[in-house]
Amino acid sequence: LITVPSTISRIKELKDYNSLKKKFKFIIMCGEPLTISLANFILDKINPDRLYNFYGSTEVSPWIFYYQLNKNNLKKLNNFEFVPVGKPLDKVKIKIKNNELIVSGPVVSLGYVEKKQNNGVFFKKDKKIWFKTKDQIVKHNNIYFIKGRIDKVVKIQGYRVDLGDIEQNLRKINKIKDSIVYLQSYNKRKILSCVISSDYRIKSSKIINQLSQNLPNYMIPKRIFVKKKFPYNRSGKIDRKKLMI
Repeated sequence: LITVPSTISRIKELKDYNSLKKKFKFIIMCGEPLTISLANFILDKINPDRLYNFYGSTEVSPWIFYYQLNKNNLKKLNNFEFVPVGKPLDKVKIKIKNNELIVSGPVVSLGYVEKKQNNGVFFKKDKKIWFKTKDQIVKHNNIYFIKGRIDKVVKIQGYRVDLGDIEQNLRKINKIKDSIVYLQSYNKRKILSCVISSDYRIKSSKIINQLSQNLPNYMIPKRIFVKKKFPYNRSGKIDRKKLMI
């Protein structure tokens, strides 16, 4: 089975997974960040022979980095929210500049059809095509973690804010399943807004109070919306655009 983590999340919500146990030789996760909690669910409830987390994008295919998961190495990752992407596959070359991952190799496409879109994204060096992923990458104990998107860093009230940090803190709050945070224009000014997924009614004041324990005031969303379920796009991923109210 090769699928995105959102598919497994929906299976988990339906509680219709007992029939899947030990039915898969391989399960490969790709296309979205894989959380530690969801990886534990897959190993415990679906129990494939092997579980892998792969990393990539449309421009380079999903086959850039990989990490094989098991219960032993997951225990060592309890301090992290997301599973590492591991290490590059054979023949994939990587560079890291200003924490951004840049890749080259046989999986890298020739660029976008609209040539002007290639500016600052695809470039040639040493007769090789390189792609700037816009993903922030860090190395810990010789394995790589994707920290978030460079284009998810916004400026608000004169401060640079990583939206992924706010989303991570929202997901730590009890009864919140998932979250997205975005910058929007509201009453002629720029503010942070968020949408959370939860089966429960959670007061905005409680969310703000919890966030305030870990984040400065300028990182607290001014508008908070709660939905039971997030919409998904045709690829099975969370449709962020539909959630931006």
